[in-house]
Amino acid sequence: MDKSKRRSSNTSGNDTETIVQKECLLSVSKTCAINKDLFAACNSTSEVSSIAPTISSTTFSGSINSSSKNSLEIKNGTNGPKTKKKVHEFDLFAVVLLVFCAISGSGVLATPQFVYSYTGNAAVSLLIWSGYGIMALLGALCYIELGITFPVGGGEYMYLNEAFGALPAFLYQWGSFIFVPAVNSELGLVASQYLVAPHVDDIHCPSSQRATRLLAVSFILILSYINCVDPKITERFNKGLTICKLGIMGSMIFCGVNFAVNQGLLTNENFAIRPQPDPQVIELREYDVAKIVRAVYQVGYTYHGLSHLYLLVENVENPQRCLPRGVAIAVPLVIIMYLSVNFMYFVTLDKATILSTQAIANEMFKKVFPSENWIILSWVLPTIIAISVVGTISVRILMCSRINLVGARNKQCPKFLSLVDRKHSTPILSIILQALLAILWALFGSVRLNIGLSIYTEGGFTLAVMYGLIYMRITRPLIPRPLKIPLFVPIVYALVLTSLHVSPFFTLDAAALYERFTLMGGAVAVILTGVPVYFILVRRKTNYGWLSRLNNDSTVFLQKTFNLVTEEQFHQD
Repeated sequence: MDKSKRRSSNTSGNDTETIVQKECLLSVSKTCAINKDLFAACNSTSEVSSIAPTISSTTFSGSINSSSKNSLEIKNGTNGPKTKKKVHEFDLFAVVLLVFCAISGSGVLATPQFVYSYTGNAAVSLLIWSGYGIMALLGALCYIELGITFPVGGGEYMYLNEAFGALPAFLYQWGSFIFVPAVNSELGLVASQYLVAPHVDDIHCPSSQRATRLLAVSFILILSYINCVDPKITERFNKGLTICKLGIMGSMIFCGVNFAVNQGLLTNENFAIRPQPDPQVIELREYDVAKIVRAVYQVGYTYHGLSHLYLLVENVENPQRCLPRGVAIAVPLVIIMYLSVNFMYFVTLDKATILSTQAIANEMFKKVFPSENWIILSWVLPTIIAISVVGTISVRILMCSRINLVGARNKQCPKFLSLVDRKHSTPILSIILQALLAILWALFGSVRLNIGLSIYTEGGFTLAVMYGLIYMRITRPLIPRPLKIPLFVPIVYALVLTSLHVSPFFTLDAAALYERFTLMGGAVAVILTGVPVYFILVRRKTNYGWLSRLNNDSTVFLQKTFNLVTEEQFHQD
């Protein structure tokens, strides 16, 4: 009897082992079939049909299991070793440096003279810089909530898509495709001006302008190549440039304080209050309000880089921890630095110098250091300043290249923009495309034009995102929000931004209003050209065979030329 029981138990155990072995073999065969199909898709000259719009939610039954949003765990066989293919992630220190470098670009080196030209008084200028710094903190809180609630790449593109649908998100992508390279070119021109200005008599002469533009093109090409090579090298490069920027800003503050102690703080004419004759009080008051509004616009441009961090939120290590802490450390540091550097400008330089210079930091160092030492420092200091600006270009290239990548995931861009580097998951084609457009802006644009266009486009989309946050709070209150700020914060921030956009129409004179309409109208017209593009090409009801063939053939050609893969294939290699 016992023998028969043992025999039956052994038989059932063998049957169980047989079933498990069959399931394992079936799992292995499925994995082999998947890898075979992927290999055929990579090497076929036919249409590339394996490009998936969404990667983070992709899971395979059997031997491939999703272990995180950025990695896939692969088991070889039944008891084989586990391997992970993981994209590069940013820790807290990297987030702090990214936020600091993205915000503190050329703003404190290129806009103080414009702000001062509108205010005419150093105290009013500093008040505007500090006031908008407080607004930047409110905006940072709003973006933290959005970034943690929707922890996917794409930043404002994804937030507009969640709030208002596909068309506003596509218009943001369309505007970013055109105007983000304009900002990169503006940064390159500012860095070039700091290198060229000490060695020429007139920065506005044609030969100096050509040298400045060609140098800006060189910066764009070199930095785009570095971002294409390896994200780890890019991160080390950006960290070094950000530390260099902190060093140069610290030296500017130290030199300014030393000069102020020796010469006296408020004896400069920049702090004098302008008298206003009684018969013209009303006219001057209206004129000053318009000027102050334009000055606030110039200061607002210097804080716009904050939103670009959320383009990389899916690459941030533990976003619920790193995003709030990184922003809480970096944004106050930027505000303190802006106020300190501007104060040093006003203490060391006279009004005529501030309004006439193209490289205000160079003029400050020239005033602080003795003339015999400036011969040597005229080569060193402008180079360090230019390097600090170059770091912001590199960070913007790293962040903004993800906009087209996320758009291609949602099938709102050509397929080839969803291809990434086989080794590091870098969107190489998006970086190359942005570099080509930035070169065109650098050759044919100007610093003031590029700043004006970026103010209206980025400010308008930021306002749309704030209203989207308020709208989702009302219409979708049950969304899980790990961090929920008080509702009055986005409301106040949105109302202030709205007043800044509306008030110039009631305060500007005819000439200034025409200039504003020219810039704003041009930016809006370019963005609205995306509407017919969206309905004809993205949401088309007619299947254009020639367009599909062109899309597939170009994707195959670029995939083979640059040795690229889809994001899905990257995680499975």
